[in-house]
Amino acid sequence: MCSARRIPLPDVSFSDPTAPKRERELRALAEALLDCAAAADEVRYADLCIEEVTKVEYNRLPSGEEIVKPFSAKGALQLRLVGHEGRKLELSVGLLPFDALEERLRYAIAALALQEPNPDFGLAPVPNKARVRYGDPAPFDLRSGDLLPLVEALAREIDGLLAAAAETEAKDHGYELSSELWAYFQTEEKIIADTEGLYKTQVLPSTFLSLTTRVRDPATGRTTEQRERIGEIRALDFFFEPGSERLRGEHREQLGRSVRKAIALHRGRKLEQDEIDRITHFVLDSTAMVFVHEAQGHNFEADIVKEGGSGLVKPSGEPARDPLGTEVVDLYDGQIRNPDGTFDPDRGFGTHYIDDEGVEVQPVCLVRGGRIVGMLHSRETAHHFGQAPNGRGFSELGDPRIPRMTNTYLYPAEGAPWYDTVEELIAEIPFGVYLEGSKGGAVSKDGMATSIQYGRLIVDGAFTDDVLLPANLTVRTVDALEGVEAFAGPLKCDDPGFCGKGQTKTVTDGGPVTRIRRTPAITIGW
Repeated sequence: MCSARRIPLPDVSFSDPTAPKRERELRALAEALLDCAAAADEVRYADLCIEEVTKVEYNRLPSGEEIVKPFSAKGALQLRLVGHEGRKLELSVGLLPFDALEERLRYAIAALALQEPNPDFGLAPVPNKARVRYGDPAPFDLRSGDLLPLVEALAREIDGLLAAAAETEAKDHGYELSSELWAYFQTEEKIIADTEGLYKTQVLPSTFLSLTTRVRDPATGRTTEQRERIGEIRALDFFFEPGSERLRGEHREQLGRSVRKAIALHRGRKLEQDEIDRITHFVLDSTAMVFVHEAQGHNFEADIVKEGGSGLVKPSGEPARDPLGTEVVDLYDGQIRNPDGTFDPDRGFGTHYIDDEGVEVQPVCLVRGGRIVGMLHSRETAHHFGQAPNGRGFSELGDPRIPRMTNTYLYPAEGAPWYDTVEELIAEIPFGVYLEGSKGGAVSKDGMATSIQYGRLIVDGAFTDDVLLPANLTVRTVDALEGVEAFAGPLKCDDPGFCGKGQTKTVTDGGPVTRIRRTPAITIGW
Protein backbone atom coordinates (compact mmCIF):
# COMPACT_ATOMS: atom_id res chain seq x y z
CA MET A 1 0.00 0.00 0.00
CA CYS A 2 1.05 3.61 -0.55
CA SER A 3 1.71 6.14 2.19
CA ALA A 4 -0.86 8.95 2.28
CA ARG A 5 0.17 12.57 1.70
CA ARG A 6 -3.29 13.86 0.96
CA ILE A 7 -6.06 15.62 2.86
CA PRO A 8 -8.37 12.98 4.40
CA LEU A 9 -11.87 12.54 2.99
CA PRO A 10 -14.77 13.61 5.23
CA ASP A 11 -16.53 11.05 7.42
CA VAL A 12 -19.83 9.74 6.05
CA SER A 13 -22.61 7.41 7.15
CA PHE A 14 -22.77 4.37 4.89
CA SER A 15 -26.37 3.81 6.02
CA ASP A 16 -27.52 7.12 4.53
CA PRO A 17 -30.46 6.33 2.19
CA THR A 18 -28.93 8.49 -0.55
CA ALA A 19 -25.57 6.68 -0.38
CA PRO A 20 -24.45 4.46 -3.27
CA LYS A 21 -25.14 0.80 -2.46
CA ARG A 22 -21.48 -0.21 -2.70
CA GLU A 23 -20.11 2.97 -1.16
CA ARG A 24 -18.06 1.34 1.60
CA GLU A 25 -16.17 -0.81 -0.91
CA LEU A 26 -15.79 1.87 -3.58
CA ARG A 27 -14.75 4.59 -1.15
CA ALA A 28 -11.98 2.35 0.17
CA LEU A 29 -10.84 1.79 -3.41
CA ALA A 30 -10.86 5.55 -4.08
CA GLU A 31 -8.87 6.29 -0.92
CA ALA A 32 -6.25 3.68 -1.76
CA LEU A 33 -5.78 5.00 -5.30
CA LEU A 34 -5.59 8.62 -4.15
CA ASP A 35 -3.03 7.59 -1.50
CA CYS A 36 -0.83 6.08 -4.21
CA ALA A 37 -1.23 9.09 -6.48
CA ALA A 38 -0.45 11.57 -3.69
CA ALA A 39 2.64 9.61 -2.64
CA ALA A 40 4.25 10.01 -6.07
CA ASP A 41 6.63 12.95 -6.47
CA GLU A 42 5.44 13.37 -10.06
CA VAL A 43 1.84 14.05 -8.97
CA ARG A 44 0.77 17.46 -7.69
CA TYR A 45 -2.98 16.74 -7.65
CA ALA A 46 -5.33 13.88 -8.52
CA ASP A 47 -9.07 13.40 -8.69
CA LEU A 48 -11.30 10.54 -9.73
CA CYS A 49 -14.85 9.67 -10.66
CA ILE A 50 -16.26 6.18 -10.06
CA GLU A 51 -19.51 5.38 -11.85
CA GLU A 52 -21.79 2.35 -11.62
CA VAL A 53 -24.96 1.93 -13.68
CA THR A 54 -27.49 -0.83 -13.02
CA LYS A 55 -30.34 -1.30 -15.47
CA VAL A 56 -33.49 -3.26 -16.29
CA GLU A 57 -34.31 -3.13 -20.00
CA TYR A 58 -37.08 -4.26 -22.35
CA ASN A 59 -37.12 -4.30 -26.16
CA ARG A 60 -39.86 -5.39 -28.52
CA LEU A 61 -38.64 -5.53 -32.09
CA PRO A 62 -40.78 -4.82 -35.19
CA SER A 63 -41.02 -8.59 -35.69
CA GLY A 64 -42.73 -8.89 -32.31
CA GLU A 65 -39.74 -10.60 -30.70
CA GLU A 66 -39.25 -9.55 -27.07
CA ILE A 67 -35.83 -9.10 -25.49
CA VAL A 68 -35.85 -8.71 -21.72
CA LYS A 69 -32.71 -7.91 -19.75
CA PRO A 70 -33.77 -8.36 -16.12
CA PHE A 71 -30.50 -6.96 -14.82
CA SER A 72 -27.26 -5.52 -16.16
CA ALA A 73 -24.45 -3.60 -14.49
CA LYS A 74 -21.55 -1.53 -15.75
CA GLY A 75 -18.87 0.31 -13.86
CA ALA A 76 -15.74 2.32 -14.58
CA LEU A 77 -13.24 4.69 -13.04
CA GLN A 78 -11.72 7.86 -14.46
CA LEU A 79 -8.57 9.11 -12.71
CA ARG A 80 -6.94 12.43 -13.58
CA LEU A 81 -3.32 13.04 -12.62
CA VAL A 82 -1.92 16.58 -12.64
CA GLY A 83 1.84 16.92 -12.53
CA HIS A 84 4.31 19.77 -12.47
CA GLU A 85 4.38 22.49 -15.14
CA GLY A 86 0.81 21.71 -16.21
CA ARG A 87 1.39 18.10 -17.19
CA LYS A 88 -1.82 16.06 -17.21
CA LEU A 89 -2.75 12.44 -17.81
CA GLU A 90 -6.14 10.72 -17.60
CA LEU A 91 -6.58 7.03 -16.86
CA SER A 92 -9.82 5.24 -17.77
CA VAL A 93 -10.30 1.69 -16.45
CA GLY A 94 -12.96 -0.72 -15.32
CA LEU A 95 -13.64 -1.40 -11.65
CA LEU A 96 -10.84 -3.93 -11.24
CA PRO A 97 -9.36 -5.26 -7.99
CA PHE A 98 -7.03 -2.79 -6.29
CA ASP A 99 -3.84 -4.68 -7.18
CA ALA A 100 -4.68 -4.45 -10.89
CA LEU A 101 -5.61 -0.79 -10.59
CA GLU A 102 -2.46 0.00 -8.63
CA GLU A 103 -0.33 -1.50 -11.39
CA ARG A 104 -2.06 0.62 -14.03
CA LEU A 105 -1.72 3.69 -11.82
CA ARG A 106 2.04 3.21 -11.54
CA TYR A 107 2.33 3.03 -15.33
CA ALA A 108 0.21 6.19 -15.57
CA ILE A 109 2.41 8.05 -13.07
CA ALA A 110 5.48 7.11 -15.09
CA ALA A 111 3.77 8.29 -18.27
CA LEU A 112 2.76 11.57 -16.60
CA ALA A 113 6.39 12.62 -16.32
CA LEU A 114 6.75 12.16 -20.09
CA GLN A 115 3.89 14.51 -20.99
CA GLU A 116 4.67 17.88 -22.53
CA PRO A 117 4.51 20.82 -20.09
CA ASN A 118 1.42 23.00 -20.47
CA PRO A 119 1.74 26.17 -18.40
CA ASP A 120 -1.77 27.25 -19.42
CA PHE A 121 -3.42 24.17 -17.90
CA GLY A 122 -5.30 24.45 -14.64
CA LEU A 123 -8.48 23.42 -12.85
CA ALA A 124 -10.90 25.95 -11.38
CA PRO A 125 -11.73 25.17 -7.74
CA VAL A 126 -14.88 23.21 -6.87
CA PRO A 127 -17.46 25.46 -5.16
CA ASN A 128 -19.37 24.16 -2.12
CA LYS A 129 -16.89 21.41 -1.31
CA ALA A 130 -18.53 20.69 2.04
CA ARG A 131 -21.75 19.09 0.79
CA VAL A 132 -21.40 15.35 0.22
CA ARG A 133 -24.76 13.78 -0.71
CA TYR A 134 -26.82 14.46 -3.84
CA GLY A 135 -29.74 12.68 -5.47
CA ASP A 136 -32.54 10.40 -4.36
CA PRO A 137 -32.59 7.04 -2.60
CA ALA A 138 -32.62 4.17 -5.08
CA PRO A 139 -36.27 3.02 -4.84
CA PHE A 140 -35.64 -0.53 -6.07
CA ASP A 141 -32.88 -3.06 -5.77
CA LEU A 142 -32.47 -3.89 -9.44
CA ARG A 143 -30.62 -7.10 -8.60
CA SER A 144 -33.78 -8.55 -7.03
CA GLY A 145 -35.71 -8.87 -10.30
CA ASP A 146 -38.77 -7.28 -8.68
CA LEU A 147 -39.13 -4.78 -11.52
CA LEU A 148 -39.96 -7.34 -14.20
CA PRO A 149 -43.70 -7.33 -13.39
CA LEU A 150 -43.75 -3.54 -13.81
CA VAL A 151 -41.89 -3.77 -17.12
CA GLU A 152 -44.36 -6.39 -18.33
CA ALA A 153 -47.27 -4.23 -17.14
CA LEU A 154 -45.90 -1.30 -19.13
CA ALA A 155 -45.76 -3.42 -22.29
CA ARG A 156 -49.33 -4.63 -21.70
CA GLU A 157 -50.62 -1.09 -21.26
CA ILE A 158 -49.04 0.01 -24.53
CA ASP A 159 -50.42 -3.06 -26.30
CA GLY A 160 -53.84 -2.00 -25.02
CA LEU A 161 -53.42 1.47 -26.52
CA LEU A 162 -52.46 0.01 -29.88
CA ALA A 163 -55.30 -2.52 -29.80
CA ALA A 164 -57.83 0.23 -29.07
CA ALA A 165 -56.53 2.29 -32.00
CA ALA A 166 -56.62 -0.78 -34.26
CA GLU A 167 -60.29 -1.30 -33.39
CA THR A 168 -61.28 2.33 -33.99
CA GLU A 169 -59.35 4.77 -36.18
CA ALA A 170 -57.24 2.17 -38.00
CA LYS A 171 -60.06 -0.35 -38.55
CA ASP A 172 -62.21 2.24 -40.29
CA HIS A 173 -59.58 2.45 -43.04
CA GLY A 174 -58.36 -1.15 -43.00
CA TYR A 175 -54.93 -0.11 -41.73
CA GLU A 176 -52.53 -2.51 -40.02
CA LEU A 177 -50.67 -1.37 -36.89
CA SER A 178 -47.31 -2.55 -35.62
CA SER A 179 -44.90 -1.10 -33.11
CA GLU A 180 -41.38 -1.07 -31.75
CA LEU A 181 -40.88 -0.50 -28.03
CA TRP A 182 -37.77 0.23 -25.99
CA ALA A 183 -37.98 0.94 -22.27
CA TYR A 184 -35.55 0.90 -19.39
CA PHE A 185 -35.12 1.87 -15.78
CA GLN A 186 -31.66 2.48 -14.39
CA THR A 187 -29.87 3.82 -11.35
CA GLU A 188 -26.60 5.68 -11.81
CA GLU A 189 -24.37 5.98 -8.76
CA LYS A 190 -21.14 7.93 -8.69
CA ILE A 191 -18.39 8.95 -6.30
CA ILE A 192 -16.09 11.93 -6.89
CA ALA A 193 -13.01 12.42 -4.72
CA ASP A 194 -9.62 14.12 -4.86
CA THR A 195 -6.34 14.48 -2.99
CA GLU A 196 -7.48 17.78 -1.42
CA GLY A 197 -10.30 16.22 0.61
CA LEU A 198 -13.17 16.55 -1.87
CA TYR A 199 -15.76 13.78 -1.54
CA LYS A 200 -19.20 13.78 -3.16
CA THR A 201 -21.74 11.14 -4.17
CA GLN A 202 -24.83 11.12 -6.35
CA VAL A 203 -27.60 8.54 -6.76
CA LEU A 204 -29.78 9.23 -9.80
CA PRO A 205 -32.64 7.01 -10.99
CA SER A 206 -33.97 7.52 -14.52
CA THR A 207 -36.68 6.03 -16.69
CA PHE A 208 -37.03 6.06 -20.47
CA LEU A 209 -39.54 4.83 -23.04
CA SER A 210 -39.52 5.05 -26.83
CA LEU A 211 -42.53 3.89 -28.84
CA THR A 212 -42.47 3.81 -32.64
CA THR A 213 -45.87 3.17 -34.21
CA ARG A 214 -46.10 2.05 -37.84
CA VAL A 215 -49.35 2.13 -39.79
CA ARG A 216 -49.58 0.23 -43.08
CA ASP A 217 -52.26 0.54 -45.72
CA PRO A 218 -52.54 -2.94 -47.32
CA ALA A 219 -54.25 -1.44 -50.37
CA THR A 220 -51.26 0.72 -51.30
CA GLY A 221 -48.42 -0.83 -49.31
CA ARG A 222 -47.64 2.60 -47.89
CA THR A 223 -46.41 2.80 -44.27
CA THR A 224 -46.33 5.83 -42.00
CA GLU A 225 -44.75 6.07 -38.57
CA GLN A 226 -44.40 8.23 -35.48
CA ARG A 227 -41.91 8.00 -32.64
CA GLU A 228 -42.76 9.18 -29.14
CA ARG A 229 -40.32 9.30 -26.23
CA ILE A 230 -40.87 9.83 -22.52
CA GLY A 231 -38.09 10.10 -19.96
CA GLU A 232 -37.47 11.56 -16.53
CA ILE A 233 -35.11 11.30 -13.55
CA ARG A 234 -37.66 9.18 -11.74
CA ALA A 235 -38.16 5.50 -10.94
CA LEU A 236 -40.13 3.14 -13.17
CA ASP A 237 -43.36 3.75 -11.23
CA PHE A 238 -43.27 7.24 -12.80
CA PHE A 239 -45.20 5.67 -15.70
CA PHE A 240 -48.08 4.37 -13.58
CA GLU A 241 -51.00 5.74 -11.63
CA PRO A 242 -50.23 5.64 -7.88
CA GLY A 243 -50.69 2.17 -6.45
CA SER A 244 -51.62 0.56 -9.76
CA GLU A 245 -50.20 -0.90 -12.95
CA ARG A 246 -52.26 1.41 -15.14
CA LEU A 247 -50.43 3.93 -17.30
CA ARG A 248 -50.71 7.51 -16.04
CA GLY A 249 -53.32 9.56 -17.84
CA GLU A 250 -50.84 12.09 -19.26
CA HIS A 251 -48.64 9.31 -20.67
CA ARG A 252 -51.65 7.46 -22.07
CA GLU A 253 -52.76 10.64 -23.86
CA GLN A 254 -49.26 11.41 -25.14
CA LEU A 255 -48.70 7.93 -26.58
CA GLY A 256 -52.27 7.70 -27.89
CA ARG A 257 -51.85 11.01 -29.71
CA SER A 258 -48.69 9.69 -31.34
CA VAL A 259 -50.60 6.67 -32.64
CA ARG A 260 -53.35 8.92 -33.99
CA LYS A 261 -50.78 11.10 -35.77
CA ALA A 262 -49.27 8.03 -37.45
CA ILE A 263 -52.75 7.18 -38.74
CA ALA A 264 -53.46 10.77 -39.80
CA LEU A 265 -50.29 10.87 -41.92
CA HIS A 266 -52.05 8.58 -44.40
CA ARG A 267 -54.04 11.62 -45.48
CA GLY A 268 -50.99 13.86 -45.27
CA ARG A 269 -49.47 15.75 -48.16
CA LYS A 270 -46.35 17.63 -49.16
CA LEU A 271 -46.30 21.36 -49.73
CA GLU A 272 -45.70 22.30 -53.33
CA GLN A 273 -42.81 24.64 -54.12
CA ASP A 274 -45.08 27.64 -54.64
CA GLU A 275 -46.57 26.99 -51.18
CA ILE A 276 -43.13 26.68 -49.62
CA ASP A 277 -42.24 30.03 -51.16
CA ARG A 278 -45.32 31.58 -49.51
CA ILE A 279 -44.35 30.54 -45.96
CA THR A 280 -44.07 33.58 -43.70
CA HIS A 281 -43.62 31.80 -40.35
CA PHE A 282 -42.48 28.57 -38.76
CA VAL A 283 -44.19 27.62 -35.50
CA LEU A 284 -42.22 25.04 -33.55
CA ASP A 285 -43.73 22.73 -30.99
CA SER A 286 -41.48 21.96 -28.01
CA THR A 287 -40.79 18.54 -29.58
CA ALA A 288 -39.32 20.19 -32.70
CA MET A 289 -36.65 22.18 -30.84
CA VAL A 290 -33.68 19.94 -31.61
CA PHE A 291 -32.01 22.90 -33.35
CA VAL A 292 -31.71 24.55 -29.92
CA HIS A 293 -29.42 21.69 -28.90
CA GLU A 294 -27.62 21.00 -32.16
CA ALA A 295 -27.33 24.36 -33.94
CA GLN A 296 -27.04 26.45 -30.76
CA GLY A 297 -26.10 24.51 -27.62
CA HIS A 298 -22.96 22.75 -28.86
CA ASN A 299 -21.51 26.12 -29.82
CA PHE A 300 -21.54 27.14 -26.15
CA GLU A 301 -19.60 24.10 -24.89
CA ALA A 302 -16.37 25.74 -23.82
CA ASP A 303 -14.00 23.04 -25.08
CA ILE A 304 -15.43 23.52 -28.57
CA VAL A 305 -15.10 27.29 -28.14
CA LYS A 306 -11.49 26.98 -26.97
CA GLU A 307 -10.52 24.86 -29.98
CA GLY A 308 -12.10 27.28 -32.46
CA GLY A 309 -14.96 24.95 -33.36
CA SER A 310 -17.84 27.19 -32.30
CA GLY A 311 -19.81 29.12 -34.86
CA LEU A 312 -21.08 31.54 -32.21
CA VAL A 313 -18.25 32.25 -29.76
CA LYS A 314 -14.66 33.15 -30.65
CA PRO A 315 -11.76 31.22 -29.06
CA SER A 316 -11.20 34.32 -26.92
CA GLY A 317 -14.66 33.83 -25.40
CA GLU A 318 -16.11 36.89 -27.14
CA PRO A 319 -19.31 36.59 -29.20
CA ALA A 320 -18.72 35.93 -32.88
CA ARG A 321 -22.06 37.58 -33.60
CA ASP A 322 -23.78 40.30 -31.58
CA PRO A 323 -26.67 40.34 -31.29
CA LEU A 324 -27.28 36.68 -31.97
CA GLY A 325 -31.07 36.83 -32.02
CA THR A 326 -34.03 39.08 -31.43
CA GLU A 327 -34.42 40.83 -28.09
CA VAL A 328 -37.37 38.59 -27.14
CA VAL A 329 -35.38 35.36 -26.77
CA ASP A 330 -33.31 33.81 -23.99
CA LEU A 331 -31.49 30.47 -24.18
CA TYR A 332 -30.82 28.34 -21.10
CA ASP A 333 -29.15 25.08 -20.18
CA GLY A 334 -29.70 23.31 -16.89
CA GLN A 335 -32.61 23.07 -14.50
CA ILE A 336 -36.03 23.88 -15.94
CA ARG A 337 -37.07 27.48 -15.28
CA ASN A 338 -40.42 28.13 -13.60
CA PRO A 339 -42.63 31.13 -14.51
CA ASP A 340 -41.70 32.82 -11.21
CA GLY A 341 -38.01 32.80 -12.15
CA THR A 342 -37.00 29.90 -9.90
CA PHE A 343 -35.56 26.67 -11.27
CA ASP A 344 -36.81 23.12 -10.73
CA PRO A 345 -33.82 20.90 -9.83
CA ASP A 346 -35.80 17.65 -10.00
CA ARG A 347 -37.12 17.67 -13.56
CA GLY A 348 -35.62 17.01 -16.98
CA PHE A 349 -34.15 13.83 -18.46
CA GLY A 350 -30.77 15.55 -18.84
CA THR A 351 -30.68 16.64 -15.19
CA HIS A 352 -27.83 15.87 -12.80
CA TYR A 353 -27.26 17.44 -9.40
CA ILE A 354 -23.47 17.38 -9.71
CA ASP A 355 -21.23 16.77 -12.67
CA ASP A 356 -18.47 14.16 -12.77
CA GLU A 357 -15.99 16.62 -11.24
CA GLY A 358 -18.17 17.24 -8.18
CA VAL A 359 -19.36 20.69 -9.28
CA GLU A 360 -23.04 21.44 -8.67
CA VAL A 361 -24.94 21.79 -11.94
CA GLN A 362 -26.10 25.39 -12.26
CA PRO A 363 -28.78 26.85 -14.54
CA VAL A 364 -26.82 28.80 -17.15
CA CYS A 365 -28.25 31.59 -19.28
CA LEU A 366 -26.39 31.35 -22.59
CA VAL A 367 -28.34 34.05 -24.44
CA ARG A 368 -30.24 36.89 -22.77
CA GLY A 369 -32.37 39.21 -24.84
CA GLY A 370 -30.70 37.93 -28.00
CA ARG A 371 -27.12 38.51 -26.76
CA ILE A 372 -24.55 35.87 -25.82
CA VAL A 373 -23.82 35.93 -22.08
CA GLY A 374 -22.58 32.48 -21.06
CA MET A 375 -20.78 29.22 -21.80
CA LEU A 376 -20.87 25.66 -20.46
CA HIS A 377 -17.76 24.87 -18.44
CA SER A 378 -15.80 22.03 -16.98
CA ARG A 379 -13.19 22.88 -14.34
CA GLU A 380 -10.49 22.92 -17.01
CA THR A 381 -12.28 25.27 -19.42
CA ALA A 382 -13.42 27.50 -16.55
CA HIS A 383 -9.76 27.98 -15.57
CA HIS A 384 -8.82 28.71 -19.18
CA PHE A 385 -11.46 31.44 -19.55
CA GLY A 386 -11.07 32.80 -16.02
CA GLN A 387 -14.64 31.92 -15.04
CA ALA A 388 -16.33 29.80 -12.39
CA PRO A 389 -17.20 26.19 -13.29
CA ASN A 390 -20.94 25.62 -13.70
CA GLY A 391 -21.19 21.84 -13.51
CA ARG A 392 -20.86 20.64 -17.11
CA GLY A 393 -17.84 18.34 -16.82
CA PHE A 394 -19.32 14.93 -17.67
CA SER A 395 -17.96 11.56 -18.70
CA GLU A 396 -19.49 8.24 -19.67
CA LEU A 397 -18.22 5.31 -17.63
CA GLY A 398 -14.59 6.32 -17.43
CA ASP A 399 -14.28 8.62 -20.44
CA PRO A 400 -12.52 11.98 -19.98
CA ARG A 401 -14.69 14.68 -18.42
CA ILE A 402 -15.66 17.29 -20.99
CA PRO A 403 -18.29 20.08 -21.21
CA ARG A 404 -21.76 18.70 -22.01
CA MET A 405 -25.31 20.01 -22.19
CA THR A 406 -28.13 18.91 -19.89
CA ASN A 407 -31.60 20.40 -20.61
CA THR A 408 -31.33 23.12 -23.28
CA TYR A 409 -34.30 25.34 -24.04
CA LEU A 410 -35.59 28.64 -25.36
CA TYR A 411 -37.29 30.96 -22.89
CA PRO A 412 -39.13 34.26 -23.43
CA ALA A 413 -36.94 37.23 -22.51
CA GLU A 414 -38.32 39.82 -20.14
CA GLY A 415 -41.21 41.62 -21.84
CA ALA A 416 -41.44 39.15 -24.73
CA PRO A 417 -44.88 38.37 -26.22
CA TRP A 418 -46.00 35.19 -24.44
CA TYR A 419 -49.54 34.06 -25.22
CA ASP A 420 -51.69 31.63 -23.29
CA THR A 421 -52.74 29.61 -26.33
CA VAL A 422 -51.31 28.52 -29.65
CA GLU A 423 -54.41 29.93 -31.36
CA GLU A 424 -53.47 33.41 -30.14
CA LEU A 425 -49.87 32.89 -31.24
CA ILE A 426 -50.81 32.04 -34.84
CA ALA A 427 -53.64 34.56 -35.22
CA GLU A 428 -51.58 36.98 -37.35
CA ILE A 429 -49.74 34.43 -39.50
CA PRO A 430 -50.72 34.73 -43.20
CA PHE A 431 -49.23 31.39 -44.28
CA GLY A 432 -47.19 29.15 -42.03
CA VAL A 433 -46.40 25.65 -40.84
CA TYR A 434 -46.67 24.14 -37.36
CA LEU A 435 -43.97 21.49 -36.87
CA GLU A 436 -43.86 18.65 -34.34
CA GLY A 437 -41.25 16.04 -33.52
CA SER A 438 -37.82 15.46 -35.01
CA LYS A 439 -35.83 12.38 -35.85
CA GLY A 440 -32.23 11.91 -36.87
CA GLY A 441 -30.18 14.49 -38.69
CA ALA A 442 -26.74 15.85 -39.46
CA VAL A 443 -24.78 18.50 -37.56
CA SER A 444 -21.83 20.75 -38.40
CA LYS A 445 -20.30 23.99 -37.13
CA ASP A 446 -22.48 25.89 -39.59
CA GLY A 447 -25.83 24.33 -38.74
CA MET A 448 -27.94 21.22 -38.67
CA ALA A 449 -30.61 19.32 -40.57
CA THR A 450 -33.29 17.03 -39.19
CA SER A 451 -36.42 15.20 -40.25
CA ILE A 452 -39.61 16.74 -38.86
CA GLN A 453 -42.15 14.02 -38.09
CA TYR A 454 -45.48 15.83 -38.44
CA GLY A 455 -46.84 19.17 -39.58
CA ARG A 456 -49.98 21.27 -39.84
CA LEU A 457 -50.77 24.12 -42.19
CA ILE A 458 -51.68 27.63 -40.99
CA VAL A 459 -53.61 29.94 -43.33
CA ASP A 460 -54.96 33.38 -42.42
CA GLY A 461 -54.27 32.95 -38.73
CA ALA A 462 -55.87 29.53 -38.21
CA PHE A 463 -55.10 25.85 -38.62
CA THR A 464 -56.48 24.16 -41.72
CA ASP A 465 -57.39 20.48 -41.92
CA ASP A 466 -54.19 19.75 -43.86
CA VAL A 467 -51.75 17.26 -42.37
CA LEU A 468 -48.18 17.69 -43.60
CA LEU A 469 -45.91 14.73 -44.23
CA PRO A 470 -42.44 14.45 -42.66
CA ALA A 471 -40.12 17.11 -44.03
CA ASN A 472 -36.45 18.07 -43.96
CA LEU A 473 -35.73 21.11 -41.78
CA THR A 474 -32.39 22.90 -42.06
CA VAL A 475 -31.26 25.52 -39.54
CA ARG A 476 -28.18 27.73 -39.87
CA THR A 477 -26.22 28.32 -36.67
CA VAL A 478 -25.30 32.00 -36.79
CA ASP A 479 -28.74 33.47 -37.45
CA ALA A 480 -31.15 30.78 -36.26
CA LEU A 481 -32.58 33.06 -33.56
CA GLU A 482 -32.95 36.16 -35.75
CA GLY A 483 -36.58 35.46 -36.55
CA VAL A 484 -37.90 34.54 -33.09
CA GLU A 485 -40.99 36.68 -32.47
CA ALA A 486 -43.24 35.25 -29.75
CA PHE A 487 -44.18 32.27 -27.58
CA ALA A 488 -47.27 30.43 -26.34
CA GLY A 489 -48.18 27.97 -23.62
CA PRO A 490 -45.98 26.54 -20.88
CA LEU A 491 -42.29 25.78 -21.17
CA LYS A 492 -41.87 22.11 -22.02
CA CYS A 493 -38.50 20.41 -22.04
CA ASP A 494 -39.58 16.79 -21.91
CA ASP A 495 -38.51 15.22 -25.21
CA PRO A 496 -35.66 12.99 -23.99
CA GLY A 497 -32.67 12.06 -26.08
CA PHE A 498 -29.05 10.96 -26.08
CA CYS A 499 -26.24 13.23 -27.25
CA GLY A 500 -23.06 11.78 -28.69
CA LYS A 501 -19.75 13.65 -28.44
CA GLY A 502 -17.36 10.75 -28.37
CA GLN A 503 -19.45 9.61 -25.39
CA THR A 504 -23.19 9.49 -24.73
CA LYS A 505 -25.15 11.70 -22.34
CA THR A 506 -28.85 12.03 -21.58
CA VAL A 507 -30.30 15.39 -22.70
CA THR A 508 -33.52 17.21 -23.49
CA ASP A 509 -34.36 20.29 -25.53
CA GLY A 510 -37.48 22.40 -25.76
CA GLY A 511 -39.22 25.65 -24.88
CA PRO A 512 -42.72 27.06 -25.16
CA VAL A 513 -44.33 26.83 -28.60
CA THR A 514 -42.27 29.36 -30.56
CA ARG A 515 -43.18 31.55 -33.54
CA ILE A 516 -40.28 32.28 -35.87
CA ARG A 517 -40.49 34.72 -38.76
CA ARG A 518 -39.10 33.22 -41.95
CA THR A 519 -35.48 34.16 -42.62
CA PRO A 520 -32.78 32.55 -44.79
CA ALA A 521 -31.57 30.76 -41.63
CA ILE A 522 -34.40 28.20 -41.72
CA THR A 523 -35.47 26.21 -44.75
CA ILE A 524 -37.85 23.31 -45.23
CA GLY A 525 -38.40 20.83 -48.02
CA TRP A 526 -40.26 17.65 -48.92
